[in-house]
Order: sequence, then structure tokens, then C-alpha cells
Amino acid sequence: GHVAAGLPAPPEAVPIGPPTSQGGTGDVWHCIHPEFVDAEVRASRERLGTPPDFVLLHNPEYFLSAQLQRRVPIADAWDEMYSRLARAFGALEALCDEGAIGHGYGVSGNFLSC
Repeated sequence: GHVAAGLPAPPEAVPIGPPTSQGGTGDVWHCIHPEFVDAEVRASRERLGTPPDFVLLHNPEYFLSAQLQRRVPIADAWDEMYSRLARAFGALEALCDEGAIGHGYGVSGNFLSC
């Protein structure tokens, strides 16, 4: 989910860290869009020279935090986050099916931070 610093925001990315007006960089993003997840797993496989055994979707709660900062109603924010997770899991499942991920995937998050 973490986008390398300085890269443009992928589709549906959310900013993480303080806004630029508060001393932040303004170019730090988090994304779980299926196309981004697919590209990141494939890039990891290329770097490793083998499929990763297991892939963790890190910190999906950044989307929830961004929605809460925008004052989106909590139920709507959770519904959209679950929808985004389901789409990301679909991409990860497809990558498992084709062998681009060796054994599985999961989530590593800290939802209590929201």
C-alpha cells in the first residue's frame, strides 16, 4: 500500500502524514487499488527473482483515517474501505491463482489508530 516517496499518486491513493501546510512533504501516498497492488507484487517478484511466499497488505486503515479527516460519516467510510479491501483481495487472489504469489496474502493494520 505504501507508494515510494516522490512518485505521483496512483488511482484512489490517499495522502499520509501531515498536509504540506503543516510541514509535511505532500507527496507521500498510500494505495490499495487493484492495479497498484498488482504492479507492486509483480515488481517485488522481479526484484526477488521468485514469487513472494506471502504478501501483506499494509496499513489499509490510512484510507479510513483520510475519510475521517474529511468528515465522511463513519459508516460510509467503513463501507468504502471494505469495498476497497475486497477489490484489493480480488487482485491478490488472482495473483495467487496465477502463481505470482507463492502461498497467500493477508493484512497488517492498526485500525485502533483511527
